[in-house]
Amino acid sequence: MGALFALPLAVLAVLQDVGADTSLTVRTIRFYRTDGQQTQVNAFLQVPYRMMTSTKPGRDGLLSFTLAVRVIDSLGTSLYEQSWQHSTTVDSARVEGAAIDKIRFTVSAGAYRLVVTATDSVTGVAHSIAVPVAGYSDRPPGSDLLISTRIRSVEPGDSVPKVAELRRGALIVAAGGTVSLTRGASRLYYLLEVYSEKETTSLIQATVQDSAGTMAMRTAPTPVRLAGDVAILTGQLDVRSLNPGRYRLTTTVTIGTKAFDRSAAFEVEGQTASAGRELLPATSSAEHLDDSTWAAGLDENGVNAAIAPLALIARPSDPNLRLVAPDPVTRRRFLVAFWSRRDPTPKTPVNEAREDFYQSVGSANEAYTEGGNRGVPGWKTDRGRIFVKLGSPDVVQRRPARGAAPAYEVWRYRQAPGYFYVFVERPSLGTFALVHTNDPKESRDRSWRQILTEPSAVEIINFLR
Repeated sequence: MGALFALPLAVLAVLQDVGADTSLTVRTIRFYRTDGQQTQVNAFLQVPYRMMTSTKPGRDGLLSFTLAVRVIDSLGTSLYEQSWQHSTTVDSARVEGAAIDKIRFTVSAGAYRLVVTATDSVTGVAHSIAVPVAGYSDRPPGSDLLISTRIRSVEPGDSVPKVAELRRGALIVAAGGTVSLTRGASRLYYLLEVYSEKETTSLIQATVQDSAGTMAMRTAPTPVRLAGDVAILTGQLDVRSLNPGRYRLTTTVTIGTKAFDRSAAFEVEGQTASAGRELLPATSSAEHLDDSTWAAGLDENGVNAAIAPLALIARPSDPNLRLVAPDPVTRRRFLVAFWSRRDPTPKTPVNEAREDFYQSVGSANEAYTEGGNRGVPGWKTDRGRIFVKLGSPDVVQRRPARGAAPAYEVWRYRQAPGYFYVFVERPSLGTFALVHTNDPKESRDRSWRQILTEPSAVEIINFLR
């Protein structure tokens, strides 16, 4: 059975141009963790709003659905399951867009299934899709091919990825369930990680084929220098000359006498063929940002934003965060020292602990920000704090408010020592408060049973048995 750690992001973004598609879409991208010999899977979930039914006609209709995900191993054991509610107001006469979610999990070698289900809260109709996921058994030559409508460099202040973005090294990639291009947005970007045991030079070539397998575009082989361990290769091409339809981009990487291919599908909408085709050569962004380069790229606000959540993981031996001098230079040095002590692979450019931590903070901010107009950042809330420290729970029980009983969530972690956390909704404050737990480092409310009401308390006790 593979180890699995998942980071669910509550609804990340709305994709405005999804055509008439009414299909639940899941796109998975696998990267290899050279430090732990595991497979990191990023799954992008796209739920078109046309799949759902509005509560009433008019411009103030409400769409509401539950999105549930499960990861199942080859024996049928559920390794991870989570569900959350999503709602949005729409004009029932012109329903457009889609909800975009993302989850990230890590597995060992083996075969798995990712099952995603979107259930309409109005009709009860459930839409499901099951996607096979394979954990690498050996070090692969490269990751899956990630394609996008936008890739940008990390900018000052990018301590965590923004909405609907995935960060790889010094680059940030726009996320989504499908990739559709038009004449007004015709640039297709791609990213591929190459896992080389030593520094060397490779050749990369990109080709595009239509749905019939006919060659539509091809770049000349481009030499690219690879850093040892992990190298990130990127490229882009302009597809404005392609007719509307479905296509497949394939990249071929040649290292010495060996070559491997990676491919991904995309579509072109509403275009007519035109003369001239522009393909830009591949480029290399092989260097992950080390701690010093990362800290140097943060502006003053970014430095402060990067230091604040460190209170969640600071050790007694660390300097007191409140006593760090206010000037940006000193605070950058503090960040470098803090993360250098936690780097699991100090001989490589990337600090996986730092990247994972800030990705978790960004996930918590998207999923658990509370407080209405007060806007308490997600990592500062009770749920967000636990999420950043421990990751996503293995099992979750959620119940809506019922009569005198408030809404609640129970998070349970199977890994020893087997902590659980009970959160109760405080509607007047717009928050979920931790009221009961077996974690000795967290506070609890002795009157938690009275707060939840006895029937809910009994329900929780039975769930935790």
